[in-house]
Amino acid sequence: MENMNVKIFKTATKMSIMDIIDALNYHKENDKGEHVYRGNLQFVINEYGSSQNQETAYLTKAGAKQLFYSIVNHHFPSIYAGKSFSEYGGSNKNGITRSRIFSVEYEQDKKRYKFQIDEGPGRMDSNGSIKMVKKEKSVRTYVSYEDALKMGHEVLDYIKQAELMAAIKGKPYYTLIPNYRNNRTQPTPSYNSGSNSVPETSEETHEEPYIIKIGAWQGKMISEIDTNTLETLVAKMNPNSPETTELISEVKKELTKRY
Repeated sequence: MENMNVKIFKTATKMSIMDIIDALNYHKENDKGEHVYRGNLQFVINEYGSSQNQETAYLTKAGAKQLFYSIVNHHFPSIYAGKSFSEYGGSNKNGITRSRIFSVEYEQDKKRYKFQIDEGPGRMDSNGSIKMVKKEKSVRTYVSYEDALKMGHEVLDYIKQAELMAAIKGKPYYTLIPNYRNNRTQPTPSYNSGSNSVPETSEETHEEPYIIKIGAWQGKMISEIDTNTLETLVAKMNPNSPETTELISEVKKELTKRY
């Protein structure tokens, strides 16, 4: 079978349609060797009966669970009374930043949910988030209370099954980080033949203690730093210079000695 995307659920009115598509299988490796999980559900709203506009937004796996658990447990109207469930996203391509806001509101008088995607130019903040400068496009569709319950159960069941299958395949839908405790290579003992043989030994080598050259611990031996601090250094430090690259390498060596 050819590679195909999974459409988990579809809704339709006389004016618009909405598709929910699987985009859960996505990890991105960073410069620390971590496989950061960035999977989503893709929402596509097409106003074929009015504006003819179509917009796409992505909802994180955690956000989807929050949204649909509140719907299937009938808590959404009280949790989000007078406000909307919202997730902010966007893109930054070729120096052009676009912002997208995915939101869901419950209209009590009509017993229905409004799903909406707003799109327009955005501004990239220092923390990497994107804020909308001006809304240029907006598409929406409406889902009855009963259909929203069906949608919620289908999406939540699909996520659970997808998580299970990913775990079975050895790449779960969560961020994967190096395990320094279990990555230590154990030497294989070498034995002479014969029933009275003993393991061969080699001359023990002694390495000079590594002295930290940069940062708050400059001048200290790396062996004096506690394990939690070393693990934090590896997780947060970026190898953006020869000195930091060397320090990260030495920290990893020290951690493998301790585990």
